[in-house]
Amino acid sequence: MGRKGISARRSLADREVPMSEETRSFALSFIMSTQEQQVQEQTKEEEGEVQIRLVENPSPDELKRIIDVLLSSFDGVDIGLQSLTLGDKVIEELMYNLTLQQALRNGLCYVAEHQGSRSICGVSVWTAPGNLWKIHTDPEFTKQLPHDLREWYENHYSVKYEELYSMGFSSPFSSSASSSSLKNQNGFPRNHVWTLKLIAVVPEARRKGIGKSLINVCCKEVDRYTQWVATDVTDPNIVNFLQQFGFQYCAVKNISSSTTPGFPIWCMIREPPQAPSHS
Repeated sequence: MGRKGISARRSLADREVPMSEETRSFALSFIMSTQEQQVQEQTKEEEGEVQIRLVENPSPDELKRIIDVLLSSFDGVDIGLQSLTLGDKVIEELMYNLTLQQALRNGLCYVAEHQGSRSICGVSVWTAPGNLWKIHTDPEFTKQLPHDLREWYENHYSVKYEELYSMGFSSPFSSSASSSSLKNQNGFPRNHVWTLKLIAVVPEARRKGIGKSLINVCCKEVDRYTQWVATDVTDPNIVNFLQQFGFQYCAVKNISSSTTPGFPIWCMIREPPQAPSHS
């Protein structure tokens, strides 16, 4: 199985996923305003300042360092990941490669790095509204899976995943707003939602505010445009962590596997402080 490289960020006009003009305009203005801000959020760490930086046009070396952070952060601690990859590091790396590719084309990627050494210790990866890409439906991913794992994705995981999000977006939120306000003309609510795909901090840099900064830097900007954010997680500790930032647990599905113990997957949704109303 070969390892896939990641292409550099392409212009929004070259995106592969169709978007409405309204959503496209928002995504463009969001990314431009974020770039212009030259993100300056910093957090204290024992080795010095850690800065949160937006990744743009990354070099192959920087992409490798980001993937190494992801591999290190989830190594041996995520039961769901074991089922999704069968513990195969090549499959796991391919998963991160393709997810980063989507964010660089149509979304945002932030890293936390030490200002002195420029070593990366954390990463968060987001896809913009209009990008409903899912790793388990990407042929670049599925075609490289062993036959049994590919069948498991198609016949079990994909079904449960769609059920999860259907339940999540049909559940009332804690405020007076409801998921019905998110639906577009096609009746599918996720079209106007940002998606947090990955959040990771290397073990030695945890509990120092780095994960918090990686979440806040994007959520603060999203709130300026009263946009929603969704994510799905397989670790109950991450469920508790994300609740600090306004994410609400809306649904859960248990995923079974013949080769691993199986795992739960939670759908979490964050509405902006003042959710928009749509007729």
